Amino acid sequence: MTTTAEQRRTKPKGGQEAFFASSLDGVKIRYGIWPAWGETSLGTVVVLPGRTEFIEKFYEVIFELLERGYSVAAMDWRGQGMSHRALADREKHYLEDFADVFPDLAQCMDEFIKPALAGPYTALAHSMGGHLTLRFLHDFPDYFSKAAMTAPMVDIEFGVLPSLITEGLPKLMKTLGQEDRYAPGQDGYKDGRWGWRAKLTHDMDRFEDEDFFITENRDLALGGITYGWMIAAVASIKKLNSAGYPEAIKIPTLVVQAGGDEIVRNDRMTTFLGRMPNATCVHVPDAMHEILKEEDQYRDQFWSAFDAFMAED
Repeated sequence: MTTTAEQRRTKPKGGQEAFFASSLDGVKIRYGIWPAWGETSLGTVVVLPGRTEFIEKFYEVIFELLERGYSVAAMDWRGQGMSHRALADREKHYLEDFADVFPDLAQCMDEFIKPALAGPYTALAHSMGGHLTLRFLHDFPDYFSKAAMTAPMVDIEFGVLPSLITEGLPKLMKTLGQEDRYAPGQDGYKDGRWGWRAKLTHDMDRFEDEDFFITENRDLALGGITYGWMIAAVASIKKLNSAGYPEAIKIPTLVVQAGGDEIVRNDRMTTFLGRMPNATCVHVPDAMHEILKEEDQYRDQFWSAFDAFMAED
C-alpha cells in the first residue's frame, strides 16, 4: 500500500513506549507495545531493527501489521535508538559483544511483551537485527514460533578490503586502547544520502523518514561503526557461520533477500540458509538493502511472502 509521509511519521494508535533496566547490567533499554486493534489477535510480531535504526523508523511497518490483525512489539537494541549507549559520544556505534543483547530481548519478552500481548510470537528483523535474531533463535529456541527477516547480516560486504584491515587493524587498535575510535571511512551522523546510506533504498520519501525522526530527536542519531563494533561483529559472524550452528536453528524462518544489496553478502546468506533445516528464501530482484523502506513494487513482494509464510501451519 502507498502511505503518506504523515502516516509513516505518526505513531500508530494504541501503543506505548517505555524503558526497563537490563538484568545484565542495569542499563536502560527501550521497548514499545501495541495491542491488536480488533477484538482478537492473530498473535504478536516483535519488530527488531537493523544497525542505526530505532522504533520510530518502523511506524509504517507496525501500522501495516496492526491492520493485518496482529499485536506488535518492538525494541531498541542496546547501543542504538533510545536504549543505552556505552560511549560518551552517542553517535559512535560500539558493542563489546553481540551476545550482550540476548538477555535484554529475553527479559523484554518475559516481563513486558508476553504478559501484555498474546502469542504465538513471531520475530520480524532487519539486517544486523536479523543476525542477532538468528543467534537468539539458536540460543533461546523457546521464545518465537516463527521468524521473518529482511537482508539478515549473515556476513558483511567489505568489498576488496583484506582481512588485515577488517580483522587485524581493529585488534591492533584495541591493544592500543583505541577500540572506541571510528573505523576507517566511518564518521558521525549526517543527514542525506552519503556513503553507505546511499545504498539503502530507491525510495527518497521513505529514506527521509529516518532523518525526520532524528531532526525531531537528535538522541536517535547513530553514525558509523567503531573498531570495537567491528571486532564484535566479525567474531559473531564467525560464530553464526560455524559448523553445526545454522543446522541447529530449527524454527521456521522466512528470509527476504534484496537483489541489489551492497551492505550484506547475499552469497554467504544463501549458503547459510541452505544449511538451516526450516528456512525459506525469497529473492527480490533489484531491491536495495532496506526492503521495508523501499518503493512499493519491492515492499509488496515482501508482504506477499510474509502473509503466505504466516498463513502456513
